[in-house]
Amino acid sequence: MKITGKHNRIRIQPKGFALALVLIIILILMLIGLAVIKITEGMALQAVLFQNESIAMSSAEAAYEKAIFWMSGNPDLLLDMDVSGTNGTLTFPGSRADYEVKFSGFIGYRPVFEVTADGYCGSYHRSIRVYVTQAVSGWEMGMCRVPSNSAATTPVYFVDGEIVDMPIHINSYADPKDSDRDIFISGSPVFLKSVSMEESQHSSGGMDKYQTVMDVFTDGISFDQPKSLISDEASISKKIQWYKETINAQRPDLIFSPQKNNSVTEGLPAVQLEFFVGTDGKGYVRMTDDCTVRGYTAGSDTWDYKVKPGTDATQFEKYPIYGYHYIPQNAVSTGKQVTRTLESIQIVSQYGSIESPPCGMIYVDGNVVVGSASEHLSEPQIADLNIVQGKLAVVATGNIWIADSVTVSDKDDAGNSFLRQSDKMPVQDNPNALGLFAGGVVKVVDPGMVESLGDPPGVSGMVYEPVAIKDTGYADGTYHRHLPETMVLEAAITVGGGGWGAEHVRRNSSGGRKETSGTQDDLVVRGTLTEVVRGVVGLTGSDGFLKNYYFDQRMLSGLIPGNVRMKGKFATVPGGWSDFRVDEKPQN
Repeated sequence: MKITGKHNRIRIQPKGFALALVLIIILILMLIGLAVIKITEGMALQAVLFQNESIAMSSAEAAYEKAIFWMSGNPDLLLDMDVSGTNGTLTFPGSRADYEVKFSGFIGYRPVFEVTADGYCGSYHRSIRVYVTQAVSGWEMGMCRVPSNSAATTPVYFVDGEIVDMPIHINSYADPKDSDRDIFISGSPVFLKSVSMEESQHSSGGMDKYQTVMDVFTDGISFDQPKSLISDEASISKKIQWYKETINAQRPDLIFSPQKNNSVTEGLPAVQLEFFVGTDGKGYVRMTDDCTVRGYTAGSDTWDYKVKPGTDATQFEKYPIYGYHYIPQNAVSTGKQVTRTLESIQIVSQYGSIESPPCGMIYVDGNVVVGSASEHLSEPQIADLNIVQGKLAVVATGNIWIADSVTVSDKDDAGNSFLRQSDKMPVQDNPNALGLFAGGVVKVVDPGMVESLGDPPGVSGMVYEPVAIKDTGYADGTYHRHLPETMVLEAAITVGGGGWGAEHVRRNSSGGRKETSGTQDDLVVRGTLTEVVRGVVGLTGSDGFLKNYYFDQRMLSGLIPGNVRMKGKFATVPGGWSDFRVDEKPQN
């Protein structure tokens, strides 16, 4: 500091102030830098944490997919899985996951499974909980081909005049990427529901195999889909055994082991089931044990094949078709024929501590003939014939022969009526349903065979039993029979040993099925259909039937037990998906 002039004023040099200002600016910049570093560190940490949480969620999703993949390999998970459930683990670089599958309950008779998957990464733990049930198609085919000899199949066509109003699933015949189509079209059949295939749309050479026929499929085709497991012979046997054990534990009187009469040519043991509505308004089934079917092994000019046991549908064999059948003489007095209301033969199946709804069940270690001769309508206790009023699952280790139209009632035992839909389908709240599960084939018979084979000879202790409708114009109409010209079956059909179709359909134009007019009628199915291979229904313009198939969506609600669950695909039930952190409350 320096004094100048007479006023002795003091002048301060600016050096100190500038230094202070610089220090303040440096401090501010340092604070800003530290803040930026802190923010950057926070953002980096948030990014890492977000990434860890995303990885944990992706790991959980991978575990869920692994669980579903495991489930898809089991044709009937309810039978294949232990009551306590199953679990598994997956390990990834920097993360891990595990899953658990357990039975949750029933929607009707459809089992629901709970899949829980957990993913872990760092401090994060994400969980997924999903409720799923096996998908149900209307018509599932292990193979969309027809057996033509013991070790070969040939293509079968959808043809003009046919209506398929069922969702369809078709397994691939060979390599899914081969150059041949698995659906063959003649003319313009009508497909009104979705079509899914295990097959690829394109061959290994890149060719679009279906380009020229796509216009006949209303909803197109979904390719590369999980296969149906109907061709798995062990699974069919396991299902049949489950039915037997379930029924035997509660109602051993509904287990039948029919004995054949050895005097009958190519005799086959069978139980005849006749459905009717009584004059009291209740639904009944008349069961006749120890019937004997007169079998007939048709020649090489027919399509009557079934799967050869032990070959998993790789080999086939001719089988004796239905010619006619006998019932025991004095069947009622000897206890061979009994009549029960469907309500009185209900079974409740149980899995762990959870019970299913009740359903009528009948098990036959042998063959079954379904249908009643038109003459029986005159019996005093019968109001409606060949009508199922109630719920019933029929299981046979052998074949199930359909000998007349069989439909479900539009009433229940309480007298409530259910109007049909405009397309003649049962309405959604109609409680009546029929399930047919055969270890062999399910076939519509040719009642004209009795005429072709000659009058049935007398058999000691047995009585010839007619089926279907008696022809007119004959002195003795007993042995001249025919089916309705529109043959109707309302049922969920599962064919474990071959295909659904008509017997005695010939490969030429000589005819096979006995008809009163024309050469080809309509075969109407209202329900579901699952078959190992395609069965022949008819040959255009020459023999048999035209297909008219309609999907009974009531089966999606699990109306009857077990016989439609063969799809290797699982679907989430409505509102059945939730995902959450472990410290969050799971969504319902």
